[in-house]
Amino acid sequence: MLQRLVGTDQDGEIGPLTIAAAATQDPVSLVGRLCDARQAYYDGLVVKNPSRNKQYIHGWTNRGNIIRTAALAIAADAPRPKVVVPSADDIPPWLATMRTITGTHEGNDNPIILGFAAYIAKKYQEMANYCARYTHDSIAWCGLTVAYCMASAGIRPQFGASDTDKFLWADSWRQFGVAVSEPKLGDIICVQWPSGGHHVTLYESTSGSNYMCRGGNQSDAVNVMAVPKSAVSAIRRPSP
Repeated sequence: MLQRLVGTDQDGEIGPLTIAAAATQDPVSLVGRLCDARQAYYDGLVVKNPSRNKQYIHGWTNRGNIIRTAALAIAADAPRPKVVVPSADDIPPWLATMRTITGTHEGNDNPIILGFAAYIAKKYQEMANYCARYTHDSIAWCGLTVAYCMASAGIRPQFGASDTDKFLWADSWRQFGVAVSEPKLGDIICVQWPSGGHHVTLYESTSGSNYMCRGGNQSDAVNVMAVPKSAVSAIRRPSP
């Protein structure tokens, strides 16, 4: 999980590359993100198998909170990485989250994916009943992934009056935020495929006639794929 958050190969070995990558992160922020990711994993285990795992969630959560408190106390005294002056090209926090979960793959009701819905439900309790309906990763999860990334950045996901206006419905994201004509890093790309299906993802770059986009449920995983500009139905940006 640490390797996923700092962007190194997820081989399970905490070696010099992972340590070096972690050293470039703000220690307090990294501890918070690591603890949030662990809690989302626990929540996903409960969604996946409530009859077996619900009895353990309070213990897992309490242990996680103890670890968070102790780790934050240590992190507060840790040296900070060199401060970089922000620029207009800084990575939006929701795209940073999408990058950290890149490589997540569906299958066997992956607790990480199920944990996305549980995380949103905890943060926005008016969405809890809706999120509770997400019980299997065989349900399309591109909108869920974008919603999780937005929620992790403190931005309320798309959540309108009807089911087709809520975040699991990919086309609902055409109502989110504000419309823009040209994408910049992290903008939401809404897609309508020639077959009539819909998809939602985040903009990374442009390559010829394609937008290179990072998102979930792309060949059953979080990754980068080419989206033809001709298939884009809307480009949206969180409201300022």
